[in-house]
Amino acid sequence: GVMNDAPEQTERSLGEISERYGSLLKLVDELNCGLLITDGQGHTLYVNRRLAQWMRAEPEALLGDNRGWTLPEQAQELQAERELILGGDMRARLLALRRADGTTFPVLALPHLLDSEGAAIGLAFLMIELSTVQTARRIGEVDDTDPVLSTLRTMAMQLHQLVNIAPSMPPPVDLRHPALREISPRELEVLDLLLQGERVAAIAEQLYISDHTVRNHLKSMFRKTATASQGDLVRWVRDLA
Repeated sequence: GVMNDAPEQTERSLGEISERYGSLLKLVDELNCGLLITDGQGHTLYVNRRLAQWMRAEPEALLGDNRGWTLPEQAQELQAERELILGGDMRARLLALRRADGTTFPVLALPHLLDSEGAAIGLAFLMIELSTVQTARRIGEVDDTDPVLSTLRTMAMQLHQLVNIAPSMPPPVDLRHPALREISPRELEVLDLLLQGERVAAIAEQLYISDHTVRNHLKSMFRKTATASQGDLVRWVRDLA
């Protein structure tokens, strides 16, 4: 892979990433998986050779602003996902990446928060390319030489190894914490679902309220906790644990 030439602050962060996560970089290459490292704003700092091959580009060409990697209509959703990840939501994501020629391909991305002395210095995404996974062509027994079975076994092995090195979810937060005494019971219900990684639409559906009402509850909690976004609120609450 290639590291991005960047200002002094970024170079320091990249140095810390290399020092602390060098074994992870090596392991991903051995697993034949993609690896993307970004800063908190989504700018690409590092791309390994496998991911560059999937993108049909040289690693150097993929550094910097990566907004061209995804469909424009996904930009707002991806920013919300970054905030959730920075807040501790480490669930795997299914993404569609876009090449320079406009073609797309699906990947399974497992996020990993890179930090230093308690401060986030970047996000790493371990990726498995899914477009090569073959669908079953018949019902019945499959022998050991069948390419479908071979492909699925390889995928299962890669997923097992990646899940084993992925960080666990943060411990649950006690919503009875004194710092949350100004949060109303209904807001606590919204907060509980937000901490579980649910999005506005899903929260609204589960609580039988509108998306607008959920956003109003979130704005109220932002004001009470002096936070400015869902990601900030999640981080603030998790710091209480």
